[in-house]
Amino acid sequence: EVLDLASSKYSSPLEANAATWIGNNHLLIYDSLDPSRVVGISAKGTVASQRKLPRLKVDDEGGRAFGLRGYVASRDGSRSWSVYDQQAWLIEWDLRRYTGKKLISELGGAYRLAIFPKDSENRLVLTGGADGYVRLWRFSDLALRKEYHIAPAGHFVTEAEFFPDGERALVGTLPVRWKQALM
Repeated sequence: EVLDLASSKYSSPLEANAATWIGNNHLLIYDSLDPSRVVGISAKGTVASQRKLPRLKVDDEGGRAFGLRGYVASRDGSRSWSVYDQQAWLIEWDLRRYTGKKLISELGGAYRLAIFPKDSENRLVLTGGADGYVRLWRFSDLALRKEYHIAPAGHFVTEAEFFPDGERALVGTLPVRWKQALM
Protein backbone atom coordinates (compact mmCIF):
# COMPACT_ATOMS: atom_id res chain seq x y z
CA GLU A 1 0.00 0.00 0.00
CA VAL A 2 1.01 3.60 -0.42
CA LEU A 3 1.32 5.39 2.94
CA ASP A 4 1.08 9.18 2.99
CA LEU A 5 3.49 10.11 5.79
CA ALA A 6 1.87 13.51 6.40
CA SER A 7 -1.74 12.33 6.73
CA SER A 8 -1.09 8.70 7.78
CA LYS A 9 -3.60 7.55 5.15
CA TYR A 10 -3.17 4.31 3.23
CA SER A 11 -4.14 4.18 -0.41
CA SER A 12 -3.63 2.18 -3.57
CA PRO A 13 -3.28 -1.33 -2.18
CA LEU A 14 -0.69 -3.28 -4.17
CA GLU A 15 -0.32 -7.01 -3.67
CA ALA A 16 3.39 -7.73 -3.76
CA ASN A 17 6.14 -9.65 -2.05
CA ALA A 18 8.61 -6.91 -2.96
CA ALA A 19 9.00 -3.81 -5.09
CA THR A 20 11.78 -1.61 -6.40
CA TRP A 21 11.67 1.75 -8.18
CA ILE A 22 12.20 2.20 -11.90
CA GLY A 23 13.00 5.87 -12.23
CA ASN A 24 10.85 8.22 -10.15
CA ASN A 25 7.32 7.15 -10.97
CA HIS A 26 7.17 3.42 -11.70
CA LEU A 27 7.49 0.42 -9.43
CA LEU A 28 8.58 -3.04 -10.51
CA ILE A 29 6.45 -5.43 -8.45
CA TYR A 30 7.71 -8.92 -7.61
CA ASP A 31 5.53 -11.86 -6.71
CA SER A 32 7.06 -14.85 -4.96
CA LEU A 33 9.01 -16.06 -8.00
CA ASP A 34 9.90 -13.20 -10.31
CA PRO A 35 9.01 -9.68 -11.47
CA SER A 36 5.27 -9.72 -12.23
CA ARG A 37 4.19 -6.18 -13.23
CA VAL A 38 5.16 -2.57 -13.67
CA VAL A 39 2.98 -0.05 -11.83
CA GLY A 40 2.89 3.65 -12.64
CA ILE A 41 2.47 5.85 -9.56
CA SER A 42 0.92 9.32 -9.87
CA ALA A 43 2.30 12.39 -8.09
CA LYS A 44 -0.46 11.90 -5.48
CA GLY A 45 0.77 8.37 -4.79
CA THR A 46 -2.09 6.54 -6.42
CA VAL A 47 -1.83 3.79 -9.01
CA ALA A 48 -1.95 5.45 -12.43
CA SER A 49 -1.28 2.39 -14.61
CA GLN A 50 -0.36 -1.28 -14.44
CA ARG A 51 1.34 -3.54 -16.96
CA LYS A 52 1.36 -7.25 -16.21
CA LEU A 53 4.48 -9.16 -17.23
CA PRO A 54 4.29 -12.73 -18.49
CA ARG A 55 5.85 -15.38 -16.23
CA LEU A 56 9.58 -15.04 -16.79
CA LYS A 57 11.63 -18.08 -17.69
CA VAL A 58 14.96 -18.78 -16.03
CA ASP A 59 17.78 -20.54 -17.90
CA ASP A 60 17.78 -23.22 -15.18
CA GLU A 61 14.34 -23.72 -13.64
CA GLY A 62 15.71 -26.26 -11.14
CA GLY A 63 13.97 -25.55 -7.88
CA ARG A 64 13.28 -21.82 -7.84
CA ALA A 65 12.21 -21.01 -4.32
CA PHE A 66 9.92 -18.51 -2.76
CA GLY A 67 11.53 -15.58 -1.00
CA LEU A 68 13.07 -12.98 -3.27
CA ARG A 69 15.60 -10.70 -1.62
CA GLY A 70 17.82 -7.86 -2.75
CA TYR A 71 16.03 -6.56 -5.81
CA VAL A 72 17.25 -3.72 -8.02
CA ALA A 73 15.97 -2.40 -11.37
CA SER A 74 17.72 -0.40 -14.07
CA ARG A 75 16.48 3.17 -14.48
CA ASP A 76 14.96 2.44 -17.88
CA GLY A 77 13.13 -0.63 -16.57
CA SER A 78 14.67 -3.03 -19.07
CA ARG A 79 16.47 -5.19 -16.50
CA SER A 80 16.20 -6.19 -12.88
CA TRP A 81 18.34 -8.21 -10.52
CA SER A 82 17.27 -10.25 -7.50
CA VAL A 83 18.42 -13.08 -5.27
CA TYR A 84 16.46 -16.04 -3.93
CA ASP A 85 16.53 -16.73 -0.21
CA GLN A 86 16.78 -20.53 -0.51
CA GLN A 87 19.19 -21.11 -3.42
CA ALA A 88 21.28 -17.95 -3.01
CA TRP A 89 21.29 -17.31 -6.76
CA LEU A 90 21.78 -13.91 -8.34
CA ILE A 91 19.32 -13.67 -11.25
CA GLU A 92 19.29 -11.05 -13.98
CA TRP A 93 15.81 -10.49 -15.41
CA ASP A 94 15.50 -9.19 -18.96
CA LEU A 95 12.11 -7.46 -18.82
CA ARG A 96 11.94 -6.96 -22.58
CA ARG A 97 12.59 -10.59 -23.51
CA TYR A 98 10.87 -11.96 -20.38
CA THR A 99 13.77 -14.20 -19.45
CA GLY A 100 15.98 -14.67 -16.42
CA LYS A 101 19.58 -15.77 -16.26
CA LYS A 102 21.51 -17.13 -13.28
CA LEU A 103 24.62 -15.00 -12.85
CA ILE A 104 25.97 -16.25 -9.51
CA SER A 105 25.20 -19.58 -7.87
CA GLU A 106 28.54 -20.44 -6.26
CA LEU A 107 31.07 -18.97 -3.82
CA GLY A 108 28.73 -19.00 -0.86
CA GLY A 109 25.86 -17.79 -2.99
CA ALA A 110 24.25 -14.39 -3.03
CA TYR A 111 21.83 -13.82 -0.18
CA ARG A 112 21.99 -10.03 -0.38
CA LEU A 113 22.52 -7.80 -3.35
CA ALA A 114 23.40 -4.20 -4.11
CA ILE A 115 24.36 -2.58 -7.41
CA PHE A 116 26.19 0.76 -7.70
CA PRO A 117 25.58 2.86 -9.64
CA LYS A 118 22.44 1.38 -11.18
CA ASP A 119 23.16 2.67 -14.70
CA SER A 120 26.80 2.94 -15.70
CA GLU A 121 29.43 1.05 -17.66
CA ASN A 122 31.53 0.83 -14.45
CA ARG A 123 28.78 -0.67 -12.31
CA LEU A 124 29.72 -2.80 -9.28
CA VAL A 125 27.79 -5.64 -7.63
CA LEU A 126 28.01 -6.34 -3.91
CA THR A 127 26.78 -9.72 -2.64
CA GLY A 128 26.55 -11.24 0.80
CA GLY A 129 26.90 -14.99 1.11
CA ALA A 130 26.04 -17.88 3.39
CA ASP A 131 29.74 -18.30 4.14
CA GLY A 132 30.21 -14.97 5.94
CA TYR A 133 31.81 -13.22 2.95
CA VAL A 134 30.84 -10.00 1.22
CA ARG A 135 32.04 -10.01 -2.38
CA LEU A 136 32.56 -7.13 -4.77
CA TRP A 137 32.11 -7.97 -8.48
CA ARG A 138 32.61 -6.04 -11.68
CA PHE A 139 29.15 -6.01 -13.22
CA SER A 140 30.14 -6.11 -16.89
CA ASP A 141 31.61 -9.63 -16.72
CA LEU A 142 30.94 -10.65 -13.08
CA ALA A 143 34.65 -10.85 -12.40
CA LEU A 144 35.34 -11.06 -8.68
CA ARG A 145 37.22 -7.92 -7.62
CA LYS A 146 37.55 -8.46 -3.89
CA GLU A 147 36.32 -10.63 -1.01
CA TYR A 148 35.75 -9.43 2.54
CA HIS A 149 35.50 -12.05 5.27
CA ILE A 150 33.25 -10.26 7.76
CA ALA A 151 31.76 -13.07 9.86
CA PRO A 152 33.01 -16.23 11.55
CA ALA A 153 32.05 -19.73 10.44
CA GLY A 154 28.38 -20.49 10.98
CA HIS A 155 27.19 -16.96 10.05
CA PHE A 156 25.60 -15.62 6.87
CA VAL A 157 25.38 -12.08 5.53
CA THR A 158 21.93 -10.59 6.14
CA GLU A 159 22.55 -7.19 4.58
CA ALA A 160 24.92 -5.69 2.01
CA GLU A 161 24.10 -2.19 0.77
CA PHE A 162 26.27 0.51 -0.79
CA PHE A 163 26.39 3.94 0.79
CA PRO A 164 25.34 6.65 -1.71
CA ASP A 165 29.01 7.51 -2.41
CA GLY A 166 29.82 3.88 -3.37
CA GLU A 167 32.95 3.98 -1.19
CA ARG A 168 31.51 2.12 1.80
CA ALA A 169 28.91 -0.54 2.44
CA LEU A 170 26.51 -1.35 5.24
CA VAL A 171 26.73 -5.06 6.09
CA GLY A 172 25.10 -7.30 8.68
CA THR A 173 25.36 -10.93 9.73
CA LEU A 174 23.46 -13.51 11.78
CA PRO A 175 24.25 -17.05 12.88
CA VAL A 176 23.03 -19.72 10.44
CA ARG A 177 21.04 -21.43 13.20
CA TRP A 178 18.87 -18.27 13.45
CA LYS A 179 18.01 -18.53 9.73
CA GLN A 180 17.24 -22.24 10.03
CA ALA A 181 14.84 -21.56 12.89
CA LEU A 182 12.77 -19.37 10.55
CA MET A 183 12.40 -22.06 7.88
